[in-house]
Amino acid sequence: MVARKSNQESSVTEVPVGPNREMGKTKRVYHDLFILKTAKLLQDISMNVAIQVPYGVDHQHRFHSVDSSGRVQKFASSVGGHTHEVTITTDENNNLVGVCSPPFNGIKGKKFDLKPFKTDKGPVLDTHIHEVEYINSKEIDVRIRSEEAAKFLAGVQ
Repeated sequence: MVARKSNQESSVTEVPVGPNREMGKTKRVYHDLFILKTAKLLQDISMNVAIQVPYGVDHQHRFHSVDSSGRVQKFASSVGGHTHEVTITTDENNNLVGVCSPPFNGIKGKKFDLKPFKTDKGPVLDTHIHEVEYINSKEIDVRIRSEEAAKFLAGVQ
């Protein structure tokens, strides 16, 4: 179905007309994107389980301040079996700045220290950190669940 709308020049503009909709509730949040710049992580390249040979491998991470549901995030994307906690602050000019923690294993928001490599010269621990570069920010609309919907999804009656 199309409604016709005319303007002063008497040309006809077609404006699409659709069904009436009742939109769900949303809220607007800020999403900040950061890149954890290239650094070397240590990976074992030996064929011997008893004696490991750590080797530096270049890698990067991405960090999103919120997920697609608007929940605040604190860990960068996982790469090579580890992640980093990122803290967002501002500098003296009120610009966003990210600060990177040393690496750790992360499973569902829980932190587990990385195990040291067993080398012929003793244990070696990967303690690399990244320089954090701010990319941009966007306002995004995220859906708001009602209490009823949250209870239903949680299986609570």
